[in-house]
Amino acid sequence: MKVITGGAGFIGSGLVATLNNQNIDDIIIVDWLGQEGKWQNLSGASFEMVLEPEDFMNWASDEANAQSIEYILHMGACSDTTEADADYLNQNNTLFSISLAQLAKHHDFPLIYASSAATYGNGDRGFSDDPSQTKKYQPLNAYGFSKHAFDQWMSKPKNSPKKWAGFKFFNVYGPGETFKGPMTSMVSQCYQQASTKKLIRLFKSHHPDFADGEQRRDFIYIKDVVDSVLFAANSVSEQNSGVYNLGSGEASSFNQIAESIFDAAKLEKKIEYFDMPEHIRDKYQYLTEAPLDRLRENLGYKAEMTSLNDGIKDYVENYLLKDKISLF
Repeated sequence: MKVITGGAGFIGSGLVATLNNQNIDDIIIVDWLGQEGKWQNLSGASFEMVLEPEDFMNWASDEANAQSIEYILHMGACSDTTEADADYLNQNNTLFSISLAQLAKHHDFPLIYASSAATYGNGDRGFSDDPSQTKKYQPLNAYGFSKHAFDQWMSKPKNSPKKWAGFKFFNVYGPGETFKGPMTSMVSQCYQQASTKKLIRLFKSHHPDFADGEQRRDFIYIKDVVDSVLFAANSVSEQNSGVYNLGSGEASSFNQIAESIFDAAKLEKKIEYFDMPEHIRDKYQYLTEAPLDRLRENLGYKAEMTSLNDGIKDYVENYLLKDKISLF
């Protein structure tokens, strides 16, 4: 049995879709379906059942059920970077993750989980996923702190299962994110502006080293994320377990996003720049880029990542323009 937490969410539903495409449907989805229409990500999916987190832990307390688990892909979390309730994030993101790790350790199956590039803070201390560097990072928000806390817990051999991998996701975009509303990717938000207002508004730069719209982030397409996670689930070993960066490995500017969207949607290019709100200027990341050396060398993931232009072209032409909300 494959267990996918957050299985109705953005990355989780992509994993379900890809497994289904491989004729695999012995899947338990652990998620709250809520009222945001998230369930629509699973329209057309094939799986065993959907359980809320507490119900899943009750299900897994049965020895036969726990022994049937092949691996857990733990993608479920509160991913709202503006969430201010640190106790809620600790309970939902950190402590629940610990309970899954303990389950995986006790029953000796792999745990693959979602960390975040938010653990790196503002980036001025770099983006190295070398385990020796972990303690130097200072997240800027409670969400990043909750992910960082679990990374640190997993880094202690006495805590972690034999086989595990955490992925520090950088800026993921693609089908399946619609339900996230204002927390959708920059790509999704820019497309909505372009399609409804025929222009894209970007922050002005308030940094002398960056021109307007030349703030740069590492954007990774959902299909690359799914492929990487499933690769790890099937190949991680006791020797290469650890936390890995997962991005495209190349920073791209917001101007590039806008231009690729206009091209894919066949719209006239029109960009408007506006002042960044003062309250976020001191926490704003002007550059993120994921070093992928350890992902390539230690974990052995060699597949090429989709370029930003190709990813946006696929997303716009095959999903957004067709109102297709997920990978199904």
